[in-house]
This record gives sequence, C-alpha cells and structure tokens, in this order.
Amino acid sequence: MKNICLLFTALFGALSISVTSISSAAIAGNAPNSNAATCPLPYKAVTTSAQALDVARRAIEAYQLSSLRQECMQFMVEEPSKAKSYFSVDVYEKHNALCGGDPDTAPRIVSLQIQHGGQVLSDNTEGLFSAPRCPLSKTPNKAH
Repeated sequence: MKNICLLFTALFGALSISVTSISSAAIAGNAPNSNAATCPLPYKAVTTSAQALDVARRAIEAYQLSSLRQECMQFMVEEPSKAKSYFSVDVYEKHNALCGGDPDTAPRIVSLQIQHGGQVLSDNTEGLFSAPRCPLSKTPNKAH
C-alpha cells in the first residue's frame, strides 16, 4: 500500500512531496484557468497528487467551503490505495504570525475526496461525504 502525504504551505509557495519538490507554478499549470473557480467545477481527469491539490483549492473557493484565505490553510493529500479509488485531501487552518491563531494547533476545516474523474465530495455537511452545493453568492469571502 502506497500512502504519500503532501503538505502544501501556500505561504512559502512550495509543495513538498516526500523528498521531491514541485513548484507552485507547475501546480497552477495543471488547470486550464486555475484563477477562475466557477461553480460547479468542471470535471477534469485527476491522476496525480498535484492535480488533486489543484482541484481541492479550486473547490474550496468555488463552493465557499471556508472563509479563510488559502494562505492560511494547509493541505494534506493522500494517494489512492487498493481500498479506495480517490485522493483524500484534508484541509487544516494554518496558525502563524500572518494568519493568527495558536501555532500549536491546526483545526481541520474540511476533508475532500477527489475522484479520478474530477468529481469532488466534501464532508462539510453533517459529516457525510456528498457533492458540495454551489453557494447563492458567487463572491467568496476572503477574510480570515
């Protein structure tokens, strides 16, 4: 069983994969227009952890799953295994001088399942995984 955890630190703009680093520019290049998060997100094949991370970041914005700025989030991505056919992405609050909060804690914001076909499931509603709903307002709240 192969489990690789990724820790994305937006503050430093780097993605740490085990011992290998991928630049944030390379990650942003995976999406046709990664700055525009439309709701619902269009499905696109997801085959790598970097692509799953990109989809998770766009889903958080498009579905307004958190009011935190993404600079104040940490992402943990787990590769699919024989027992599951999706990428697991856990999103946590990042506490530091920029974002505030107790640096000894990192509360979980949401967990996402990114299917290989690009579908996103979230546990944001009642603890069960389901497709997130598009918000009534198309303007995400960027405040911390």
